[in-house]
Amino acid sequence: MRSHWWWFVLSAIVGLTCSASAQRGGAGNPVKTPGSGLTGMWAISGTSLDASARPTLMARLSADDSVAGADRPELVLRCRGQVFDAYVDTKVVTSGVGNRVQWDDAPAQPYPVWSESDSDAETLFTVEPEQFVRRAIKARRLRFEFKPTHGAPAVASFRLAGMSGVVLRLQQACPTLVALH
Repeated sequence: MRSHWWWFVLSAIVGLTCSASAQRGGAGNPVKTPGSGLTGMWAISGTSLDASARPTLMARLSADDSVAGADRPELVLRCRGQVFDAYVDTKVVTSGVGNRVQWDDAPAQPYPVWSESDSDAETLFTVEPEQFVRRAIKARRLRFEFKPTHGAPAVASFRLAGMSGVVLRLQQACPTLVALH
């Protein structure tokens, strides 16, 4: 009889914790989603605007370290108005050329599809975000090399644990991501 009591209490605590966490993740409130004990955390935020605006769901993952004397770059997956984007916010003005990507321990490869955002020279978008996410789901680590306008090439390293869960959350807002699995 006593052994069932502790199981009930533990279940109730877990249920209340999960419920409170889900409530905090409502519109506009970031939710930290753990990858593993050794990795950074995904911050997921969303906005629910009036019917004339485009609602946005965004997942951000900070790089392991700061680079080029600036804040830590962020890998950003965003669904805005049912349009999916993947980009790196480098936190420094970039030249937009010489970008390279390394997945796990494979050799770094030139990644010419990254292009400067029209509005922000610190943000580098991929023109094929679904293909990028397909590759990222299979990887443990992403190393993204870019060239700041003034300085040597910089490398931002991202631990991608928890990526599948983040993509599942984004799939609810972006129909183009449904075919990824």
